Amino acid sequence: MVKIGEKEYYESYARITLIDIYNKKLKQSILDDKPDIQDFINNIGIEVTRAIPNEIGITDSIVNETFGKNMKIEDIQEKIKKKFKSFSGEIGSIDEINYIAPYKGMVDTTTLKQKIVDSIKEKNKKSVNYKKFKENDLYIFTENSFLDIDDISEIINNAANKCFDIIFINCIDSIYICSSSKIEKIKIKNMKLACYKNKTMKELKNK
Repeated sequence: MVKIGEKEYYESYARITLIDIYNKKLKQSILDDKPDIQDFINNIGIEVTRAIPNEIGITDSIVNETFGKNMKIEDIQEKIKKKFKSFSGEIGSIDEINYIAPYKGMVDTTTLKQKIVDSIKEKNKKSVNYKKFKENDLYIFTENSFLDIDDISEIINNAANKCFDIIFINCIDSIYICSSSKIEKIKIKNMKLACYKNKTMKELKNK
């Protein structure tokens, strides 16, 4: 079974969000590889990637191994001490519901922004091996909501993108649509975020 944090989850989630906020014609698309979303009818290809700090990757692993398994918070904390020693975030329980956060205190957005810049540059290099479409796009998950439109503009300028027509940057409750002429911010409500997640899990379960 595909879990949150795995490649297939993000590819499916990206496709579902794009159908809703960008182009409903992408319902015709399929999930494949190089690029990950391919729409031969409408001639659109979209590569999907994650640009995340190590803290978030470790948090994903902890969630997949412990959450949803009726483990007590004390047992989760003990497992983290033994297996995830580099975890420096926060874990606790409120009203008997366990929660986990990859960070404590303030977050250094400089590191986050550089991760995204590096990811765009890396995908530009690799794009020579991808199928070519009339529209070639890149979808990036950041796993954070700390960046604003000025940060996104700085990222796009520093990345010097040459291969992708549009770059979608997912900041959890906002998705930035970055073209050569403008940057548009799409705000996503909590109810819709839950809907995207449920649709993704259902789609993967039915595969």
